[in-house]
Amino acid sequence: MYPTRLKILPRDTGIEAHCEVLHPMYSGKHSEEGGPSANYITQLVFRLNGSIHAEFFLGKFVSKHPVIGTFFENATSGDQIEVSWQDISGNQGQASGTVE
Repeated sequence: MYPTRLKILPRDTGIEAHCEVLHPMYSGKHSEEGGPSANYITQLVFRLNGSIHAEFFLGKFVSKHPVIGTFFENATSGDQIEVSWQDISGNQGQASGTVE
C-alpha cells in the first residue's frame, strides 16, 4: 500500500542504510471535526542477516515520507539487510537488499 525504499551505501568503515516510506503520517488533528483519523508509523526495524540491528519507535510528529537510517559496522559483502515497519492502522511494509 505504501512503497518502501531501501538504499544501501558502502562507507569507509561499514555500511550505511536508509529507508524511505512513502506514508502520509497524519496525526489525526482534525478527526473530531470529520477529518481523517490518525495514521502514522509506530515502529520501524532494521535487520542484518535476520537479527535485529536497530529498532525505531515513531510517533505522530514525524514528517510524511520519513527517511530513517542506521550504520552497520560489521556488514560485509553478501550480507542481507532488511527493513520492516507498521503503522497505527495495521498497515505494514518491508524492503530488503544485499550488501555488495
